[in-house]
Amino acid sequence: MKFKFPVICASLFGAGLMAASAPSLAQPAPAGAASALGPRMAFATNAYDFGKVISGALVKYVFVATNIGDQPLLISKVAPGCHCTTVGDWSKAHQIAPGQTGEIPIQLDTHGLQGTVSRSIKVTSNDKLAPVQNLALRGTVWKAIKVTPEIAYLSINTNATSNSTVVVHITNELDAPLTLSDPISASASFKAELKTVTPGRDFEMTITAIPPFKPGRTPGIITLQTSCTNMPVITVRAYATVQRMVNAASP
Repeated sequence: MKFKFPVICASLFGAGLMAASAPSLAQPAPAGAASALGPRMAFATNAYDFGKVISGALVKYVFVATNIGDQPLLISKVAPGCHCTTVGDWSKAHQIAPGQTGEIPIQLDTHGLQGTVSRSIKVTSNDKLAPVQNLALRGTVWKAIKVTPEIAYLSINTNATSNSTVVVHITNELDAPLTLSDPISASASFKAELKTVTPGRDFEMTITAIPPFKPGRTPGIITLQTSCTNMPVITVRAYATVQRMVNAASP
């Protein structure tokens, strides 16, 4: 009797070769088949906290924009929200290739600012998902010399014959002692006198409205020279508002 096992094994081996050589029905998707991202704008940070600075300091920061898309990113506009915030040369960030970065330098002038400060900048691009992004500068600004109130208001009646006064408090916030000159009024309708409360630290300035008084609002400006290089001049605005007296009706 002859055995046929070798024939069967050969048949199975041949079938295995055919199955191995047959193409798979589940082929991987070709590269690039996914939808394109387009230009995408992303920032390392959208907000910069500059901490605490003295009034008059220039705060500078460079925001870095990255194109995380697969098409050129075009930044068309960088618009600060106020006049105290300016934009430096950002021409190299106007067009950013995929995977590349561009710099947007921002400067904040803190002259005249005090307390908690937040300033925004709008950046416009061809990023369809986020065409406008907001950047921000935040922090605290303190003045070397504190003046309270910064504007002096005096309310006067037309038939008043005595002077009307308001007291302005001036406080030195620095470690070094402060010296002040005598105050000067730019208007003959006001005069001011300076009094030292604590030498080098605290002062009081009395502003007086001088009669005769006419109906309406009279403006004035009082200035003092200081020994502080950061705030060499103190300016206080004064307004005298004169109101007519209304006689009460007789019973």
